[in-house]
Amino acid sequence: MNAPVRKTSAPKNPEMIESTFSAAKDAMESVFGATAMTKAFENAFAFGRANLDATAQAGGALMAGTQEINQVWFALAQETVNDGVAALRRLTACRSTPELIAAQSELTQASYAKFASKGRALTDLTTKIAEDVSAPVVARANAALNVLAKPIAA
Repeated sequence: MNAPVRKTSAPKNPEMIESTFSAAKDAMESVFGATAMTKAFENAFAFGRANLDATAQAGGALMAGTQEINQVWFALAQETVNDGVAALRRLTACRSTPELIAAQSELTQASYAKFASKGRALTDLTTKIAEDVSAPVVARANAALNVLAKPIAA
């Protein structure tokens, strides 16, 4: 039987995080004095702060990207409705079966070309957003690897 997992909530604001780290730093200084341990704690705190900043940057990029994708989809939906109305008008203006077939063929080709073009544009936009969101996180991961590699290299 598994023991119940105790859930704790993360601090809700930067001031709370700052005061928690400050209290921990003060406790360490009282026990160890102003030694290398305090410096190590300050470095760890600065590293953690940079990680939080990178997470915030990634979240901001994700939100901006989501808004941009929503705008593109909304514009595409409006454009599709307008194209559908124009296509219906064109088809109802046809006076013969061959004219109707030719119009339908042209509309289908134009619709497919537009679908392919818009699909590529959405794929490019999604790729750009993914790169923007992942860039701060990747930078912090590289920084972590550099920090971890220093003791190995020394």
